[in-house]
Amino acid sequence: LGLSTSWNIQGMIKTTQALHNEAEALFNRSLDLRRKIGYEFGIMNVLFNKALAFNSQGQYEKALKNQLEAMQIDLKYNQPLSLCMTYNSIANT
Repeated sequence: LGLSTSWNIQGMIKTTQALHNEAEALFNRSLDLRRKIGYEFGIMNVLFNKALAFNSQGQYEKALKNQLEAMQIDLKYNQPLSLCMTYNSIANT
């Protein structure tokens, strides 16, 4: 889990540095590991961050795809704060 968290954070840093390909690769590595271990709340977190990265690049369809998948996890686990953030992110896309 620690390695996955590290990749997710590195992806966010690369996004702020406009190193989009590197950020996406890091997010994907994190997402793959979290899916493998079944850590759904962590999956939601990576999807949300990945969506923000796509949104910042103007890749709105990819952003929305990730946001909608994150939203389904929010709804499944009744995460109102996270759901609110996801709705806000969708509205801004």
